[in-house]
Amino acid sequence: MSEIRVENIIGETGTDAVKFTKGINVTGVTTATSFSGSGAALTGITSGLPMLDVWTISSDVNVTSSSDFITSNWTRANSYQATIGSAMTESSGVFTFPSTGIYEVMFSPQFNESESSTNRYVTTQIYKVISGSVTMIGESVGSITGVSGNTYARPISHVYFDVTDVSTHKLKFKCLSINTTIIMSGHSSNFLYTTLTFKKLGDT
Repeated sequence: MSEIRVENIIGETGTDAVKFTKGINVTGVTTATSFSGSGAALTGITSGLPMLDVWTISSDVNVTSSSDFITSNWTRANSYQATIGSAMTESSGVFTFPSTGIYEVMFSPQFNESESSTNRYVTTQIYKVISGSVTMIGESVGSITGVSGNTYARPISHVYFDVTDVSTHKLKFKCLSINTTIIMSGHSSNFLYTTLTFKKLGDT
């Protein structure tokens, strides 16, 4: 088979595109600044959201001002929420991503207080774990009004996390309350009270 090596191919006028009337087969990487025409013949191109996974807690979690990370009772919520692609994995409250990429992460716990009439702040936090080093990267603060009966709050913490290496880039989660309250684990027939959502937006 013959081989031609050139740096640039230009049309006859110097500005027109070169026409390959019989087609062209490319075995390497193709780079283009724009694309025109039908893409019906293109293969190997993925459209839509690459990954979506939803987690919840299987039992209520007591929360105080000195609470540590939530290290148990995490469970996937795919029976109640739609998912796409590969799932997250979790061990002792540390979440590992299925592939590298840019992820949108939203932690939405449902706080509930049914006893005390004292006002209190409640806090939702997201921490990155990079090669064992732990740093808070997201926090949201809400409040529960001091009234008798059940009172609720849902401070949602929201981050965008660049996972360049799935073995070193992980996340874990914490909730705090000035006075003791709980994060609700229960669900109705159609929705969950507490959700932790991972959404892959694209490659890193």
